[in-house]
Amino acid sequence: MNKYMVLSISFLFIFNFQSQLNIVSTTDNLKLIGRIKILGEVNSSLIFFKDKNKYLLSFHNRVYDYKYESFWMNEQSKVELYNLINNELPKKEKNKTIEILLEDKRILSIEMHKKNASLNIWDGYKWYKTYWYKLKEIEKLFNKDKGRVYAKADGLIYVE
Repeated sequence: MNKYMVLSISFLFIFNFQSQLNIVSTTDNLKLIGRIKILGEVNSSLIFFKDKNKYLLSFHNRVYDYKYESFWMNEQSKVELYNLINNELPKKEKNKTIEILLEDKRILSIEMHKKNASLNIWDGYKWYKTYWYKLKEIEKLFNKDKGRVYAKADGLIYVE
């Protein structure tokens, strides 16, 4: 009798969970602003999330080849960061560093050397570093670029 009760309860339990599983697509929530491709692969991307009204800047970490790092920005921060890089990079200074405190107490360090810039994040323990980008690549990142962004059913976001 106990075996039948356990089987019937587990059978009902399994069907109850299957009926509650709903996958919602969030593709209409995402908008690709720009991206940087190096050797055919996306190295950095800027995505706008409509529901949060924020931008997510993600980049491939050159220190750890398999890892990406990201940070959130609002509209004003995005414009100010772009204008800062756009104004300072053409000066062609050697080894200039500008540090910006992010919302989550991490530090964004913009390193500039001649006509190249690198966006690096210090989280208090380790560095996350981008590759060196020229001004035309930074413009592709912050301005509309051809490409696609979509969310898979598992919630992962892909940029092409």
